[in-house]
Amino acid sequence: MLVPKNFFIEFYKKTEKFQSFYSDESLPNDLSNEDIWKKIIKKPKKILCFSQLSWDRSIWHEKMRDALAKDKQNPVIIFLTGQELDGKIFEELFKSSARKIFFINSHGYSDSTFYDISTCHRAWKGYIGNVPFISHNNRPHTISAMSNRFEVFRWLFIAKLLTCKINSCVTFHNHDNLNRQSFLDLCQWVLAITPDKDIMSKIDELLKSAPIRPDYMSDPQTKDLHYNVWQQVDLSMHVRSRLNLTLEGSYIDHGKGVNFTEKTGKCLASGTFPLHIGQSGGFKRLHNWGFKGFENNNTFNLDYDELQPDFLSANSRSKKVKKIFKMLESLNDNIDVEDICRKNYEWFHNGWYDHCEKQNEIEINRLIGNL
Repeated sequence: MLVPKNFFIEFYKKTEKFQSFYSDESLPNDLSNEDIWKKIIKKPKKILCFSQLSWDRSIWHEKMRDALAKDKQNPVIIFLTGQELDGKIFEELFKSSARKIFFINSHGYSDSTFYDISTCHRAWKGYIGNVPFISHNNRPHTISAMSNRFEVFRWLFIAKLLTCKINSCVTFHNHDNLNRQSFLDLCQWVLAITPDKDIMSKIDELLKSAPIRPDYMSDPQTKDLHYNVWQQVDLSMHVRSRLNLTLEGSYIDHGKGVNFTEKTGKCLASGTFPLHIGQSGGFKRLHNWGFKGFENNNTFNLDYDELQPDFLSANSRSKKVKKIFKMLESLNDNIDVEDICRKNYEWFHNGWYDHCEKQNEIEINRLIGNL
């Protein structure tokens, strides 16, 4: 028997627990993690610290160059907050400076050249202990997908999902003043593919009817143009579906790991299987965090998420898209992932946070030893 349509809304109203914290999408001032910084900057020497908080990379780069020009000796710590990396500025830093330069990650970068001091587990802490596990038999949808702002890969994969033979699929989609030709141009430029007529037919439908939002779901689009505070933590689509096409904020590979936001956190917190669509290496990262079931198996072929040596080439980018298409085409309404999702749900709520804190201590001590 399916749960009543308004069950989840009533649950939210009664507990109000899902509005109790900010998601990591609020781009908080990461330097406010005082316990982390106090441990790192405890030596008497001066250390320059930069936190990439600005969406305007050129401003951030200019400020950093000015500071480095004035101080040409002391070590530098750069705190990255989950945006795509601009490799050019870091190459310049390494070439032009003999000083020690260290990179700290915030939202799940997994490259060994970075100090993996995580803060996303703290941003997701509000979910822990506050999200009920809903049996998959009581979830009315096979898969959900959400795009709260325009990214060409999000529109493409939602359109592809809508062409697949899945009876129970629910999506949210914002319009964002896009037109058909702009979408096609971006597909060529960013993804190195030309969508077929079936996908374009779905794109036309989305352009005509978006924004699309289920009547039980609140609008996840921020009203704050400066992206300072996003309080939206609506889980209604996740607890109503067994799978989620997890359309992350960053898709373009840069070879330095993978970035996670609350989109992945919501899946883990609610016991929903995340089909990670973002920077390559997401499933490997989840495995390193202690989550299970993300290796290739008879249920899914997840090798599309493996970083390729030639990831910058057009051939590699189009190949990744085609692999994701193939994975989506393999989905059906009979997929059973409840055992995997329940175990990961239990790990998320009982153990994962402490695991991340312990890993932070190891990385902090490694960084301190090298300063």
